[in-house]
Amino acid sequence: LELLDSDWVMLNRPMASHYGLTGPRSQEFEQVTLASDDARGGLLGQAAFLLANSNGEDSHPIKRAVWILDRLLGSPPASPPADVPDLDTDNPDLAKMKLKQKLAVHSSKESCGSCHREIDPWGIPLENFDAVGRWRAEIPQVNRRDPMEIDTVGILPSGVEIEGPTQLKRYLVESQSER
Repeated sequence: LELLDSDWVMLNRPMASHYGLTGPRSQEFEQVTLASDDARGGLLGQAAFLLANSNGEDSHPIKRAVWILDRLLGSPPASPPADVPDLDTDNPDLAKMKLKQKLAVHSSKESCGSCHREIDPWGIPLENFDAVGRWRAEIPQVNRRDPMEIDTVGILPSGVEIEGPTQLKRYLVESQSER
C-alpha cells in the first residue's frame, strides 16, 4: 500500500528541484523522508503519473480519475459516446470558470452527467498538482490579475467527501485496499 501513500519519495537533484523539495545534491536517486504535511508521497503524487494523466498544459481531473478507477479500483468507466465534444478551451467564457463549473458544463448532457458523477470526484482532489506534478495553491490566469482558487473537494458516489490528495490517498488505502 506504500505504492499509494508513503512518507518518502525517491529523488535526485533535478527531481527535488522540480518538486520544490530539499533533497539529494547529486544525480543519484535517494530515498527522502517527507515532512508530515507533504502530500507528495506515493504514486498519485509523482510527476510521471500526473503528466501522463494531464493534457500537457494543465491538470486533467477526468484522465486522472479514469486512471484511478481503471488501474487501482478495477472499475473502468464506459467510453464516452462518440458525439460528445471536448470543451472549447478557446472560449473566453469558459476560461473564466472554475474547474467544477467547467465540469458541470461538460456533463450537462444527461448522457455525460450520469458517468461524470461517478468519475469526476476521483480526480478533483488531485488539482493541487499541475500538469507536470508541481504543487500549486492556486491557478495562474493568463488574462487576469488574480489567480483562481483551487477547490479540491470531491464527493465520491458513495457520498464520502474527499478534500485534497492526502485524504484521497488515505481513503484508497483505508477503505479501498481490498479492491
